[in-house]
Formats: sequence, structure tokens, C-alpha cells
Amino acid sequence: RPGVEVAPCDYAVLWTPPQDMLADLAHVKAIFLTGAMAGIWADRIRLFGIVPAIGLVVALVAGRRSLFFADNIAGAATAVLVAPTAALLAPFARFLRGVDISYGVYLYAWPIQQLVAMYGITSSPWMFVLVSGAITTGVALVSWFVIEQPAMRRWSR
Repeated sequence: RPGVEVAPCDYAVLWTPPQDMLADLAHVKAIFLTGAMAGIWADRIRLFGIVPAIGLVVALVAGRRSLFFADNIAGAATAVLVAPTAALLAPFARFLRGVDISYGVYLYAWPIQQLVAMYGITSSPWMFVLVSGAITTGVALVSWFVIEQPAMRRWSR
């Protein structure tokens, strides 16, 4: 047709390999090896003791050194902290028995983070995480009790 030009390569590229494929593989390998070692030595690892303390120190120090260390070393070291954190939070679980705010967090976290960033409510990354996390948790709780739980009760009849 007159006036319409078609580019010589007028199709979508379905998949292109990532440029940092080796770095991504190293990252996945570090996480896998951390989980594998924790599985092998599960009977020797105490929830509260020297191993989680070392994991916390390694995560904090490695995360401040470089982006590579933050991605690979700090991420793997932080994995050691998941079980102790869960054990510390277990007593609070009885207050939230039957409450599922996961969908609300999934639904509202991104828009709330964007609003907090857009209005410049915080200047520090740590405060950004705390403020947006607190607001998201509150909105997700309201969503659970006002919308989701009543809807689930109605649909289950």
C-alpha cells in the first residue's frame, strides 16, 4: 500500500539468551549448593548458634563489598537465616491462624512501593522497605478481613 513501510525484520524474537548467562548459572549454583549442604548437614546445624550468626555476618559483609558478592555470597548466606527466623516467629502464628494475606501482599505491594517512591516518603532504602512493607501489610490485612474472607465464606456455601 502506498505510504506504508514494513521493516525487513517485522517479527517478534521469541527468546534471546541472557547476556550474563554464566553469572546467572553461578548464582543458581550457589543457592542450590547452599540448600544441598544444609540438607546434608541438617542434623548438625542448630537453629540458634554459630552457623546462623556466621551467615548473618557473611551476608552483611559480602553484601557491602560488591554486587557480585551481594548476589552470590550474601544471598546464599541469608538462606541460612530462614529457619531461625521462622522459629522466632512461630509463637506469633497463633494470632494469625486462618489469616492469609499473601494475595493482598501480591496484589498491593507493587503499587504501594511505587507510591512511596513517587512521593519520596523515605530517603533511605531501609526505611523504604520498612514503610512500604508496613503499609502493604496493613492494606493486605484490611483486604483479607473486608473483601477476601467474606467472599470466600460466601462462595463456599
